[in-house]
Amino acid sequence: MAFAAIAALGSVVWIAVTQTNVARTIARDGESSYVALVPARLMDSRVDGVTIDGLFARTGLLVGGSTVALGVAGRGGVLANASTAVMNVTVTDAAGAGFVTMYPCDAPKPLASNLNYSPGQTIPNAVIVKLSAAGTVCAYSSNTVNLIVDANGYDINDSTITIPAPHPAVIQAVYAVPSDGIEVAGRTTAIASEITAMQTWYDSQTGGLHPLFVRAADTISVVTVRLSESKSAVRNDPNAVSTVNSSLRLAKPQFTSDVRLAVFYEGDSGSACGITYRMGPISFFPIGNCAPTTYLVTHEITHLLGAVPACAPHATPGGGHVIDDNRPAIRKAGPRRRVFVYG
Repeated sequence: MAFAAIAALGSVVWIAVTQTNVARTIARDGESSYVALVPARLMDSRVDGVTIDGLFARTGLLVGGSTVALGVAGRGGVLANASTAVMNVTVTDAAGAGFVTMYPCDAPKPLASNLNYSPGQTIPNAVIVKLSAAGTVCAYSSNTVNLIVDANGYDINDSTITIPAPHPAVIQAVYAVPSDGIEVAGRTTAIASEITAMQTWYDSQTGGLHPLFVRAADTISVVTVRLSESKSAVRNDPNAVSTVNSSLRLAKPQFTSDVRLAVFYEGDSGSACGITYRMGPISFFPIGNCAPTTYLVTHEITHLLGAVPACAPHATPGGGHVIDDNRPAIRKAGPRRRVFVYG
């Protein structure tokens, strides 16, 4: 997770960040002693895990109900006298639903959670933790998981750091499956690959800027959600996008009304290859209609981030666009009409 300042350019919000990830801001009253770092991996329990210094790598699954004491001070650029650490904590391979609590090892474990997860889920969260006198942080997990921890910054005094909610222009990718549908093996990997390809295309057009998506560890986060609606219900619903949008936000409370969703639906709906409702805000890709190509994803995500029909590829003088093809025409919108949140 990258931390950065936010500035406005007209009606478009631009976020200057140092990596492709969820962008948030650090805010403090008065003079700041917070130091932002190039993200450094402090722990990776996976069998192929790698850390900045080889410590806390490949330690194996953190068994449910157990705690690991993680050395933070003096590692990954965090000073030995740091009092607080800003970290990105990721859970993967969760054996069941549960939560992670991060706290200073010289204090009692609080009755609180920093990250909640579902079975099999990979999910990250930003965490601010006071360090123990020995510079350690304890990580407790209520269920068995692999744990990944990155340092993003530190503070050398006890003044408060606050992290507001994720900037709403950061996008969450979703793989939506109807209630009677079958999850296709490898689909989430393919979705992440198309999004990465889209970001690469943006990079080539902008000198390295592209839309930000929520990430899980080293890849794009794609959250799988089983809808309450069946295939036929979605197929025959004239307001299917709105229905799916409501269903997803009901199923996943973390998808609050300002979180932008790129939804890849395992089924067919209507006749369009992609639809974007900025009031959702949601881009909807019915995979049963068309394969989600890089061009298609790029086109709809541009709408999701604020490009109105008059700015779209193949725009007609009266507004809207009446033809689409597989050529990358979004670049024709012009530099003042591009809408990016970038990393």
